[in-house]
Amino acid sequence: MRIYRKIILFLVSLLSSFLSFVFLFIAGIHIYWGFGGEWGKDAVLPKIETSDRPLFIPGLAATLLVAVVFIIGVFLVQSFVSNITLPIPSSILYYGMIFQGTVFFLRSIGEFRYVGFFKTQKGTLFSYWDDRLFSPLCLTVSLFSFALIYLK
Repeated sequence: MRIYRKIILFLVSLLSSFLSFVFLFIAGIHIYWGFGGEWGKDAVLPKIETSDRPLFIPGLAATLLVAVVFIIGVFLVQSFVSNITLPIPSSILYYGMIFQGTVFFLRSIGEFRYVGFFKTQKGTLFSYWDDRLFSPLCLTVSLFSFALIYLK
């Protein structure tokens, strides 16, 4: 096997492992919050500018649905790179990866007010963490998803 192919396989393994770890971690946190956990909750919801109220308060079903979506993301990534076999056509996996990369890219850009790199509301705990962790992580997930498509 040529060294080039080994490097590609290593990169695919590294990127898919990173994405799966991040998705499982985020899913786990959402399950924790869904069942009453409080750690980190204050930092993950955007606040209304004039008050300390969150923009929205997700219920149990919404919180657990987000966890399920991230777990599906793990299966998508692992199936796309052929670490697991699912009875899903490769074209669906391909477009699923494009969709995933696009969604996370759009999340990193944001809606220009409360969320993303170009948000106008600053000075809240959420905006602090969004600037330093959430938006950069979304951009990284997007780039890694597109890199996997390119490398595969």
